[in-house]
Amino acid sequence: MTPVQHLVKAKKMKEKRDRNQIFALTLIELMLVLAIMTIIAALTLQFSTGVLGNYRLRQASDDVRAEWGRLRSKAMQDGQIYCFRCKFGSDQFRVDRLLDPHFSAGFLKPDSRMSNPNDPNAEKTVDPDNLAQEDYFFPDPESVLPTMIPTEPLPKDCFFADVYVKPDIRERYYQGTNNYSFGGADWSNPILFYPDGSTSTATLLVKNIQGKCIELYLRGLTGTTNVSDIGNETTYQGQLNASTVKNNY
Repeated sequence: MTPVQHLVKAKKMKEKRDRNQIFALTLIELMLVLAIMTIIAALTLQFSTGVLGNYRLRQASDDVRAEWGRLRSKAMQDGQIYCFRCKFGSDQFRVDRLLDPHFSAGFLKPDSRMSNPNDPNAEKTVDPDNLAQEDYFFPDPESVLPTMIPTEPLPKDCFFADVYVKPDIRERYYQGTNNYSFGGADWSNPILFYPDGSTSTATLLVKNIQGKCIELYLRGLTGTTNVSDIGNETTYQGQLNASTVKNNY
């Protein structure tokens, strides 16, 4: 056998040994790979949970804003007053219709719709913050018949943290009529939507179980809603209570 044949035979034998060789990992290598995979999975889960939580929180604020817009339009269309209340630490809220259909949008007397009482030529607008009791027409209290309207809860893991409603003379008129409860320890004060297009002036805070929060501000004069960016409860600078936790019932 020539030297060249010996080299060819040796090469073939080496290739055969390489094909039959079994590669294996040591126990330390397996534990290292498992630890890396666990860390990656934990980071991925934390990131996805935060993203999903923020998405649901934004959806919750959109739901509340859409409900407020619907109630304002419905109040003007039906000539009735609608009431929005929410339960603290819960994803539940309720909507009530307060007036019978025969009451129209004329709760403000025509001569009170002035932006400047000292100027008879001033443009006539509605400014609920600068009106007195004599500026309003009030119907018979016995005709105030609340009717609850079914609503859907907030998205999963989102809940109402706190609400502030600026006192309004029209709201005080309806308190206590027909034994109608306007909130309590667990429920917010009512946010009212009037047939003339105005609303209560209110600030509402929505949270999720990750400690993120978002604030909604409802301007009574125009009925428009401003929504803040998503923030953390520990850095919240607003006037509401951001430490509320979600109830488990």
